[in-house]
Amino acid sequence: MGSVDEAPPAAPRLDEALAVGSWSVEQKATELERLQAHRSAIAAFECRLIAELAGDRADFFATAAERRGGEQSASCSEDGLAGVGEFFVDELAQVLRCSVTEASVRAELALLLTRHLPATWAASAEGRIDWPRARAVAAELSEPVRRGDRTAVVAAVEALVLPRAMDLGVQALRAAVRRALTRLDEGAAERRRREARQCADVRVRPIGDGMSELVALLPHEKAVVIRDAADAHARMAKETGDPRPIGVIRAEVLTDLVLRPWDDSRPPVTAHLTVHAPLLALEGRAGGEPAEIDGQPITAAHLRDLLERFDSLCPGGLRARPVAASTSPSPTPSAAGCARSCP
Repeated sequence: MGSVDEAPPAAPRLDEALAVGSWSVEQKATELERLQAHRSAIAAFECRLIAELAGDRADFFATAAERRGGEQSASCSEDGLAGVGEFFVDELAQVLRCSVTEASVRAELALLLTRHLPATWAASAEGRIDWPRARAVAAELSEPVRRGDRTAVVAAVEALVLPRAMDLGVQALRAAVRRALTRLDEGAAERRRREARQCADVRVRPIGDGMSELVALLPHEKAVVIRDAADAHARMAKETGDPRPIGVIRAEVLTDLVLRPWDDSRPPVTAHLTVHAPLLALEGRAGGEPAEIDGQPITAAHLRDLLERFDSLCPGGLRARPVAASTSPSPTPSAAGCARSCP
């Protein structure tokens, strides 16, 4: 007999217990279909648990506030957590062993589905739609719900799209929800459009390997025209023999169209690019800290190429001080990129 300190034997894995390797192709496909329905039902069950716990804790915090002679502190309705105690998300993060941000996202989704989208929640709980599609419907309807659009319209949209949700891809389903919203309440759709235009902006999202996404949030027609213009110029360059992939050419075209290196009819605009270049990084020695561009690590080869473009480094040798460099290049890109005058 083993000691009491011995850990109990581990339960066999499902694939071992069920001998999945011996199943036929049809059995595996059938089980995968069943798993999607089960996964959706479990996710919906989690939403119900979170919503019920939120209700329980709201009562608890309200009672505690009453004992203190004050009012319950609740989250603002704009974040989808109206009526929920201010400490609930922190408590949920502890229960789920996740970040507060993740707990907030899951709580908002749970309350959105159970409070405002009962048909979508029921379809998920019953396995009639999978979880990615349930989340897609919720994502498209969250803004109308938050803005207080008519409940009847939201319910009508659910009734229109849910019966055929599994026949559509996730993106097609989201588009179907948007079309239904516009058709059923054009006035509300127009208000949302006008408000959304005020959120237009341009952002940079680093993705690693020395690359970033330039994300422009624009009215749809402008985004389509800009992309088509970049594509048309890129295809003309391709037809004249440019060997680069079409996507690379499109990116270069967009850069030139924005920064306009040929245009001397207007005052130049200065852009700031901070480059931190330790000596070891400049010389390509192993073991040192990598160089950085605006906080993003880059390789030694990338650094040397960049500094040569800035005229801070001669091909094959060092010219500028290598410890740290902060450059403010004028945006005059070409195939070689930006250039700046060197002291």
